[in-house]
Amino acid sequence: MNAHLELVLGIGYLHNGSPELTLESIAVSPVISAGYRNEKKNGYVFRAGIGYPEGVYAGIGLGF
Repeated sequence: MNAHLELVLGIGYLHNGSPELTLESIAVSPVISAGYRNEKKNGYVFRAGIGYPEGVYAGIGLGF
């Protein structure tokens, strides 16, 4: 079992949902998150954490 702390800091581009993609419809926003990742030897991965702008997140999957 491998347990990891994930820390993320960066910038992201957010679209306001308008049908046209213009410079006015895009905003630059800071991205920050802290989370936990657990990787098992059989390939299964579990991730959970909290961040901005996504909020609380969790996921399962397969590592390759």
